[in-house]
Amino acid sequence: MAPDFFSGAGKHLALGQTISSRVVDISAVQGKQDRRETKGQFIVRSRQRFGRPALASQKVVVREQQLERVVLFLNKTVSLPQDLYLALEDCGEDDAFYDKETREVNVCHELLDRLQRQFAQETKSPARLRKMVLGTMTAILFHEVAHALIDILNLPATGREEDAADQFASLMLVAQKSDGEQMLLDTAKAWRLAARWSRLHREPIAYWDGHSTEGQRFYNCLCLLYGENPGKFGYLVRNRTLPLDRAIGCSEEFRKTRRSWAVLLTPYLKEGVSLLPTDTDNEGPISYSVPSLR
Repeated sequence: MAPDFFSGAGKHLALGQTISSRVVDISAVQGKQDRRETKGQFIVRSRQRFGRPALASQKVVVREQQLERVVLFLNKTVSLPQDLYLALEDCGEDDAFYDKETREVNVCHELLDRLQRQFAQETKSPARLRKMVLGTMTAILFHEVAHALIDILNLPATGREEDAADQFASLMLVAQKSDGEQMLLDTAKAWRLAARWSRLHREPIAYWDGHSTEGQRFYNCLCLLYGENPGKFGYLVRNRTLPLDRAIGCSEEFRKTRRSWAVLLTPYLKEGVSLLPTDTDNEGPISYSVPSLR
């Protein structure tokens, strides 16, 4: 089977993304819905490690530390009506999914191990390799958390949920500025490598699948990254990594995506947190009122 980094087939709700084509007044939304203070938490669920040698266990510890940073970030950002568990575990297959029955996000070590093998083709630096894996792991966690939020908060949506979850992950990363932007670039590289793997192994394209193709997800990552800051990421267009025909609409695509998720999540964001820019200059770098992943 072709690699699919964010799957969990059969364990998600069949909802989707909301892309608003008009400007929405967020203050009006807040005026109609009180910010919801709830007692739910994002919680790391520890898993016992079986049969991993000492070196592999060190690798797992680094991954778990990143998981704890993501959970800390989420607890500073979003209010939940009930607890949501996040875990890294040995699954017997390379997968990541949200289980709505147990209210748990799971990312499998087998998936992260495969990413590490693939990224090893791109760099010989152990430090860079570690960052590439952890950055993509962070995107995977945000993707699955998006599924959980759509489920737990009963968020209204239209379109494909998988695309919406990808967009949420991208927004969470670019809000972190340089560190998060690099994580999104690394996630795009993962999709490029997956698309290359599919071509080499002559995997048929699953047009019926609820996910976009690996190639589409690669370009979607780049489009939102370029749309958020065309000045910084203009090189993606100049070197033709991101085709000009797609790049032309990326700024508008990014603004619509950001505003759509802001409308959905504003009632649930912690006090002082905003997914909208804190400045009014949509042509330059954007500042957000979100916690740091560090």
